[in-house]
Amino acid sequence: MSEQQKHHILAISAHAGDQELTAGATIAKYTQAGHKATFLHLSPGEKGHPRLSPDDYAKQKIEESYKAAEILGADVRYLQYKDAEIPVNDQIKYEVADVIREVKPDIIITHWKHSIHKDHANTHAIVEDAHFYAALKTIERDLPSHYANKIYFSENWEDMHEFVPEVFVDIPEEAFDAWIR
Repeated sequence: MSEQQKHHILAISAHAGDQELTAGATIAKYTQAGHKATFLHLSPGEKGHPRLSPDDYAKQKIEESYKAAEILGADVRYLQYKDAEIPVNDQIKYEVADVIREVKPDIIITHWKHSIHKDHANTHAIVEDAHFYAALKTIERDLPSHYANKIYFSENWEDMHEFVPEVFVDIPEEAFDAWIR
């Protein structure tokens, strides 16, 4: 990524915490250099706690995601889907496309297509089509079309089947420290 031209990274995840953990250090590196970043979570990931109710865990995850975004220098947004119930349909694809058109990212980071987690695999499929829908001028929405130049897939232990890393990002100490916080 060029240091002269400022970019916007949109990190799209199935659940709060997914991209903060997998791409958070990269996000911190670039926001600290003056670039913009936005996390878009399709759900809070509220059903994954062994003791908390989904409502209590959703509240905790949402609060944590806003705190993490602040530390990493990013914005955060949510769609209103439930953990383990993220559908693959045109409605959600257009909702994601609308966010792409609104924030105008140069780069999108999302889940790899092969995952043991249904929501991650679904999010990959949603983002692939949403990227296409957002770019088509002939798809009329409230905002004009926008094409993000690159899509990258972050590494996640649940998404490793056939994942072959192709891009490695050097992370300076300040960005690493922000990610650890």
